[in-house]
Amino acid sequence: MNIKITSILVLASLFLIYCTTTKIDSQVMAPNFDQKVTNLFYVINLQDKMEKTVPTLVDKSKSIYTENGFPFNHEEYTFFSERGTFTLENMVISAKEKNFDFFLILLETDHDRETYFSGPTVGANGMFVGGSTSKTIKHGLEAYLYTVSDTTEIWRAKIEVTSGDYGNSTQTGNSLAKGVIERLLSDGLLPSGFTIPSEWDEY
Repeated sequence: MNIKITSILVLASLFLIYCTTTKIDSQVMAPNFDQKVTNLFYVINLQDKMEKTVPTLVDKSKSIYTENGFPFNHEEYTFFSERGTFTLENMVISAKEKNFDFFLILLETDHDRETYFSGPTVGANGMFVGGSTSKTIKHGLEAYLYTVSDTTEIWRAKIEVTSGDYGNSTQTGNSLAKGVIERLLSDGLLPSGFTIPSEWDEY
């Protein structure tokens, strides 16, 4: 019985340290907005470890949008960005230059670490051995969707990305890309018929 319980604890701890989860709470800010978002320009400002997720986040987002015939592009701001100040005015200029009608800001706001004890494990001889300590990294992000023409805020979201010690940047980028698009879709902002390819179920 004890061995069975311990095995469950070990499996649970392995799930935590290897997997990435994305939780999103969103709100439509312009209830009278009766259009659908037909193209999207991402403005990305992620720091620290999340900055490493940007290539995957962009590639996977682009693949989903492109599969739906949906124009997509992006611009990345970093600590050493040469793209100017991170302001709505500069974002509008960039989106207009690339002929986009809507832009979505992804901004990292905070990150934290939690340390936990995974519990005892069972050795080869059937005896209990000491557990291990691991860290879970939580990143807080905010997302804002605007029109380019008059900077009307259409939608906003608070995002929590949780990744264990062994969760990698590719996994985190996939989870964030899919999570944002799924939420835009469920909030009714993307065109009818927009779908996420079935192969994305694995992320």
